[in-house]
Order: sequence, then C-alpha cells, then structure tokens
Amino acid sequence: MAVYWCTECLPLAVTALLPVILFPMMGIMESGEVCVQYLKDSNMLFIGGLLVAIAVENWNLHKRIALKVLLLVGVRPALLMMGFMVVTAFLSMWISNTATTAMMLPIAQAILAQLSATEAEADELELRGGHNNHAFQLEDVSESKPPLEKFESTWFGFAFPNMVLMLVLAWLWLQFMYLGLK
Repeated sequence: MAVYWCTECLPLAVTALLPVILFPMMGIMESGEVCVQYLKDSNMLFIGGLLVAIAVENWNLHKRIALKVLLLVGVRPALLMMGFMVVTAFLSMWISNTATTAMMLPIAQAILAQLSATEAEADELELRGGHNNHAFQLEDVSESKPPLEKFESTWFGFAFPNMVLMLVLAWLWLQFMYLGLK
C-alpha cells in the first residue's frame, strides 16, 4: 500500500479501501474488524451497494435493463409499473434497498427517454406520412447469463414467497389507487 500511496498508480480513495477487500481475502483480519476502522459495518454495506449502482450505470446496464423491461411488458402503464416493481424486487434480493433505489433511478430515466424518443419518432413519421414499427429495438446486447451461486435456502424459502405476495398486493393497491380498474 505504501508503494501505491507514493506512486498513485491507483486513485488514493481506491488505495485507502484496499485493506477492506484484501485483509479478509488474505486471512489477515475478519471483514468486521477491518470495516470498523473505517465506518460502521452498515455504512460499508451502503457504500458497497452504491458502488455497484455506479458500476451498473457506468457500463450502461441500466439502459439494457430498461429496454428489456419495455420489450417484455410493453408501454401500458399497468404493465410498465409491474415491470418496474419486478425488476426492483429482484435487485433488492441481492443488494441493499438504498442501492436498489440508486440503480432504479437511471433505469426509470432510460425508460422515459426511450418512450419519449419513440413517441417523437412516431410523430415525425406521421407528419411525413410514413409507417411506424412499434417495436423497441435493442442495440447489440449480448445474452450472457451469470452463473448461479448457492445461498441460504431457508432464508430464501421464507422471504421469497413473502416478497412475491407483497409485490402482487402492492401492485394491485397502486393499480387501484392511481390507475383505476380498467
């Protein structure tokens, strides 16, 4: 670390956080003992989640997710709301709710931008008397799937059915309160 500090081959903020990653990996200290030297462990959880959100935005994964949601559910408000809720529920299973919210904001902005651009293109084509293809198109997105890892099945067995039930109830309530029963 002293060499990294002096040469600044990595940004100083990254160099300062290297012990959080390296000490537990090398068996020098437990992660709880290292994180206490920086912040409370819950704050480190939030920082990690926000770093994941920044990485997702940096690699345009949020745009890929947004376009995939549009392709799967369409642009009807009720189904679009369900698509947002399912993506949010899935992301919150793996990262903190704060990081999920930070990730969903760019996804929502990307969906709104795509809807706005598509509507503008449709209006322009209509003025010129052309025909419009109502399908959304993705740009060269690879279909690689990450490998699945094993996690605590008892917690998943308890939480997953509860999450699905609450997701459906919340969607029905939001549908009834804001979009009506159509």
